[in-house]
Amino acid sequence: MKKSMLLVAMLMVAIIAAAQVDEWLPEVDSGWIDQSNFDQFKQQAEKSFDGFRDSANARFARALAGKWTPFEVSKPMERPHKPEPTTPPIAPKSKGGNPRQPVPEKLPAGLVQPPPLILPPEPRQLPVPSVPLESQVMEVPFYRQDVAVEAPLSQKLSQCTMADNSEGSVSRFWQALTKSGLDGCVKRLLLQQSSFNLNDWAMYDMTCRVAAKLFGDADRQVATTVFLLNQMEYDARIARTKKGLACMLVMDCTVYAVPFVTMEGKRYYLFMPGNGQRDLEGNVYTYTCTFDYAHLVFDMDIVSSPKFSQRQPSAPYRYKGITMPVNLNLVDFYANYPQVEMTVYANADVDKTFRDQVERAFRPLVKGKDGRSAVATLLNYMHYGFEYATDDEQFGYEKPFFCEENFYYPKNDCEDRSILFSYLVRYLLRLDVVLLEYPNHIATAVCFPGNDVRGDYYMVDGKRYVVCDPTYIGADIGMTQPDYREVKAEIIRLRPL
Repeated sequence: MKKSMLLVAMLMVAIIAAAQVDEWLPEVDSGWIDQSNFDQFKQQAEKSFDGFRDSANARFARALAGKWTPFEVSKPMERPHKPEPTTPPIAPKSKGGNPRQPVPEKLPAGLVQPPPLILPPEPRQLPVPSVPLESQVMEVPFYRQDVAVEAPLSQKLSQCTMADNSEGSVSRFWQALTKSGLDGCVKRLLLQQSSFNLNDWAMYDMTCRVAAKLFGDADRQVATTVFLLNQMEYDARIARTKKGLACMLVMDCTVYAVPFVTMEGKRYYLFMPGNGQRDLEGNVYTYTCTFDYAHLVFDMDIVSSPKFSQRQPSAPYRYKGITMPVNLNLVDFYANYPQVEMTVYANADVDKTFRDQVERAFRPLVKGKDGRSAVATLLNYMHYGFEYATDDEQFGYEKPFFCEENFYYPKNDCEDRSILFSYLVRYLLRLDVVLLEYPNHIATAVCFPGNDVRGDYYMVDGKRYVVCDPTYIGADIGMTQPDYREVKAEIIRLRPL
């Protein structure tokens, strides 16, 4: 949405600027544009804006021919490694008797398999565009579905060559792209962003796939990706490495396991086709000029879940008979997502079908219960509803789950359970939750109304949050694992739902 609004704003600026030197603006009567001239108004406005952008691309292409500057590659930051226990700790006996059994023999009271979920219709695809004679419709694979974009004809693309990845070659390639007629492709990408509800990383993902469809070699794919991103106003650059060209992207949060360079006070993360950036080191070379309109930082938050097709139910888990529909395309998308800060995972929106099934499956568990009893019921589910495994054991690297992934992968760990538990409490009970990040563990704390729930707690912004640990098996509300009773946790605030 923000890209579309910015493009409209820039279009209006172009219109006003053109109005100062031309006499083509339609007459205005009582605040209304003369409709008979509106088509002409629109066409000339678009022409004016395209002229501004073509001029910016021409200037930028000339600047690309200058000598590029070396920048030292910083090693990827590794997500803090948590030496988690191979099995989750079990709470000791309480005054009320033995802790709950690790593996319940049957469904807990109230948790029943809801009626079969009727999946909603597939997301409505944009109609295949009608394109001018000098363009073609190109189908691009995007998470098990094809999206239609407008692209230049093959003979125009054949003129976009790159002899090598030197400054001169990249400059000439940029000039050729400007003349090739990619405007329709840019507009279609922005329409697909709205149609599929794509965040900034998804837009980068789709743009890479478009570039790969246009050109077969990696260097032209990278340069085309940056070209298209710049037209959409993203802050992206081209870097020359020992292994070929790389995309440089500015993110709004820390990205782990990806090398980067720092320039102009900003951290540019390096991405190459096929994850070729993994072992980059030494220097990379890039330009210090900036494309006129490229200023948008990549927002890695998933404020609204992407609308991908092909929703399918996952296999049953610990509680027999309970299945949750997981959008497999969304799982694939999450598998390609860079490792980012914990708040991105915990605050991410969930798929609507998944949310509806959570309502149907879990609402009976908490219906009619007070806050403490409802939270205790959900905590009980987290303790016994899943198999436990560390990330090293299951993946070989740190991988926090987005909410839905808990119902796709066979096992989860402390951070995954905390993310899911925090979602269930916020969505079903509308209670505030924070994450508690210890040096090698993550738990949660819940703000109860009335402050009458006893146990270990943290004060956050003047409110009392009581510890609830989804990985401390059998623990009651307010119980902290013994190893962390004297350890201060970092507070991670989550947005209410």
